[in-house]
Amino acid sequence: MPNERHGLAACVYVDGVKFQNASGWSLGISGEECEVVELEQVWKQLLRGVLAGMGSITAYHDQEAKVLAALAQSTTTKEILLYPDCTDDSTFYQFSAWFDFEHTADVGSCQQQTSPFRVDGEVSKVGWECVLLKDAFSVAEAAPIVSPHICMPGPGQLVIDEAIGGDFSVAAGELVWPRPAAPAWGDFDFYALTDAGAAYTRALGQVLKFRVAVTTADEVWFGYDPTTTPTDELSSEHCIRALAASAGLDCHAGASSSPTLKDIWPALAGYAQIAIVLSPFDASGMHYYPGTALTSAYGAHYYFRDETETYPHHRLAWYFSTESTASLYPAYSNQDSAGKMDYVCIPCATYETPLLVPIAMDLFAGTERLNAPHDMDYGGWVYVEHVGTWNVASGVVSPDATVDAVATYPCLTPDIWHEADVFIPTASAAPIGLVIRKSADTAGGENEWRLTIQGNTGGNDTFIDQVLDGAVTNRAAADDDWIDNATYKVKTRAYGEEITLYGGATERIHYATAWFNKHATWHGIYADNDADATFDELLTLPVGSGLARECFDSFTAAENLNIHVTDEGALTWAIDAGAWASGVVGEADPDGTADARCHVPTNVANGWVEARALIPAADEWVGVLVRGSADSMGGGNYWYCEITNTADTDQQIVEVRDGAHTVRASADIDIAAAARYYIQVRCRDNDIRMWVDGADELGYASAGFNNTATWHGLYSDDSTDAKFDQFRVTTINTYGEYDATLDAIS
Repeated sequence: MPNERHGLAACVYVDGVKFQNASGWSLGISGEECEVVELEQVWKQLLRGVLAGMGSITAYHDQEAKVLAALAQSTTTKEILLYPDCTDDSTFYQFSAWFDFEHTADVGSCQQQTSPFRVDGEVSKVGWECVLLKDAFSVAEAAPIVSPHICMPGPGQLVIDEAIGGDFSVAAGELVWPRPAAPAWGDFDFYALTDAGAAYTRALGQVLKFRVAVTTADEVWFGYDPTTTPTDELSSEHCIRALAASAGLDCHAGASSSPTLKDIWPALAGYAQIAIVLSPFDASGMHYYPGTALTSAYGAHYYFRDETETYPHHRLAWYFSTESTASLYPAYSNQDSAGKMDYVCIPCATYETPLLVPIAMDLFAGTERLNAPHDMDYGGWVYVEHVGTWNVASGVVSPDATVDAVATYPCLTPDIWHEADVFIPTASAAPIGLVIRKSADTAGGENEWRLTIQGNTGGNDTFIDQVLDGAVTNRAAADDDWIDNATYKVKTRAYGEEITLYGGATERIHYATAWFNKHATWHGIYADNDADATFDELLTLPVGSGLARECFDSFTAAENLNIHVTDEGALTWAIDAGAWASGVVGEADPDGTADARCHVPTNVANGWVEARALIPAADEWVGVLVRGSADSMGGGNYWYCEITNTADTDQQIVEVRDGAHTVRASADIDIAAAARYYIQVRCRDNDIRMWVDGADELGYASAGFNNTATWHGLYSDDSTDAKFDQFRVTTINTYGEYDATLDAIS
C-alpha cells in the first residue's frame, strides 16, 4: 500500500488476488505485532531477505478481510507474491503458505482481519540483487542525518560521526559532505555494520565498491577499517585515499611491513605499503570508482577507474597483505574535502576470478635447473634461461657468475605487476633485480627493460635501464643506499608507457615514456656476474585483464612470404608489390621494388603495429604499413610510417589514396645507416602516431582516411638490403574482464 508518511508503495498478491492500495493492509514477520505503522520496517526486512517461515497479513477493509477469511478456511496452500515496489513487477518474493485467521471483529463491519500464515517449502527471490551491504541514498534526509543511518535498499547501516565542522545530508540520490570548517581526522566519517550490528567477515574475492565525486580533494579516504573509529589514513587497513589535486590518489595500508608470504591465491606476497599516486581528483564533479577485493585472511587488491581517458578501465592499482585477521568495517573518513557518494556496496558474490588470479607465482621449491623445466607454484609457465645458468635449491633460485644473467617466462601481457624478494650478498656491488618486457626472440642482442638495485655504492644504486640490441641506456636512477647481506622486496608496475620501481615500502623511481618494447610479454629476473645473489617469492599479476595480441612473426621459415604464415595468429601474408621472402635468419627481405609492400589481414583498425627494421644505404626508406585496404594492388589505399638516413627529413607519416602519396607529417631525427630501429605505430580513430626506438614521437591527428581498414604489414622503397623482423599487431589496451566484473557492482 502507499504509505504517505514514508512514501512506500508495496503490493501483495494472495492466490492471484491483488490487495487494493486503498484497503489499508500491512505485513508482519513472525514475532512482531502486525500494525500498519510497522509497514516500513517490515518491508525493509523483506528487502534484505529476512523473511521468517511464518508471518501474517492484516486487512482493514471488509472485502479483503473476507478474502483472508476464505483463505484461512481453505485446506490447501496458497501462493503469495510480495512486491516491495508496485511499480516494479520484476522483483518479488514468491512462496506457498497455509493460512489461519483470528476474529477481532465482524468481517462484514469494516473491521480488521488478521490471517497468520506458515510458509510451505522454500521462499524464492525473483529478480533480486543479493548484497551484504548497499546504500544508494535513495531517501532524502536533511543535515545532520540520524545515526545509525539505515541503508536503502539495504542491508546494512552506517554509523555517522559528525563531530565538528560539517554535516552529512542525502539529496538527489547522493550522500553529500561539505568541506569541514575545522579540518581534523576523526571528526567527519562513517563506518558500516551489518543489520545485526556486526563487522563484515573477510572472504576471498569479496568486493567493496564506492562511486564518488570529490569536488574539493584534500585528505579523504574510502575503504575498510579494522576499528570502529576511522581516523587518519594510516589507521585504515584497506583503503583508497584521495589527496589534493596536485598529489592525486593513493592506496594505503596499515603499519605492518613484514615481507612474508600469506594466503592470497593460493599464497601470494604479504606486506604493507603506503601510497601509490594514480590520478588527480578535480572540481568538475567527475565520478571515480575506488574498489577493494579482499583476500581470504590477510590482504587486499585495489582497483580503480575514472571517467576520463587517463584511467577509463579498471586496473589493479595496488595489492598487499597486512597479515591481520581483524574484523573489517567498510568506512569513509574525511579530513578536508567536499564531495558526493552515489553508492557503497558489497555483493554477496565473490570474485576470486578474475580479480585475484596471478599470472605466475613461484616459491622455488625443489632442487633443479630453472629450465629443467622447473614447475612454478602457480601459472605453469616454462622458464627460459636466456643468459647464464640458474639453479633452484632451498627455496631460492640463484644464477651463476655470468655477466647479465637473465631468465624469463612468457606472460601474454605487457602490463603487469612484477616482483621478487632479492638478496644482496655480502660485499656485492653488482646490479640485481627484475627483467620486464623482454622480446622472446633475442637474436641480435638483448631487448628488454631491467629494474635493479645495487649494494655498497656511494652514488646511485636504483636503476631503470632500457636494453636495445644489447646496448644499455639508463632511463631513471636514484641513490637509496641499499646495504649488502640483506633481502629487499623489489617490485615494479608496467602500464602502457609508464614503468615504476618500488623497493621495500616506497616508490623509488619512475619513467613515464617507456615506449620501447611496450608490447613485449616476457618477464623474469636478472643478475650481473654475482653467483651469491638469490631470488624468492616471485609474483606476476596483471594490471588489467590483458592485452590481445593479434599476430606476431619472427620470419624463421625459409620461404616466399606469400605462402608464409605468422608465428602467432596463423595469418597468411599477401604481397601487394615486389617480391618478399622469409629467411632462416629470422628476417623478411624485399627485392628492391619501388613501394614494395606486404601485409596480413587482421581484425584490428585501432591498434599497435610494429617491427624492427634494418636501415640499408642512404635514401632507402623502410617502414610499417598500416590500415591498408584488402585490394591495395593496382593502386593502393593505405598509410605507411617510414624512416631513412638522409641528411634532412628522415621520418614520415604518408597517406596513399588511390596510389597517390601525400606526406602528412615529417621530422629530422638523424637516422644512421646500417643500424636497426624499432618502428612502433599506434592507430586510434583519426590519430596515427609513430615512435622510433621508443622516442622521436611523430603524429598526425586528422587521419580519417581508411581508418576502419584492418590490413597491416611492411613497406620498403627501392631497397634490396632492408631487413625486417619481430613484426606484431596488438589491440589498443582493453580491460573487459575487470570492467565486466566491477562495473556490474553498483
